Amino acid sequence: MKQHALQLIGEGWELAEVAEILGVSSKSIRRWDHNYEAHGCVNPTSALRGRPQILNAKAIDDLHKLIQETPSLVFTKGF
Repeated sequence: MKQHALQLIGEGWELAEVAEILGVSSKSIRRWDHNYEAHGCVNPTSALRGRPQILNAKAIDDLHKLIQETPSLVFTKGF
């Protein structure tokens, strides 16, 4: 889909039209184009995506168990 989007842009389609047809944001298409120009492919070269986790897998599992055992520990928006 990413390559197809860039192909349509290359054929003269408007960015907004391609984004609407494919159901993606214009920002995403611009990012795919940047990746293609910089790396020769539409996908980023790094396996790392998003922010690094603060908690490791065991800590997250322990936290889930604690919340299941004591639901009152979960805060609401009104806190």
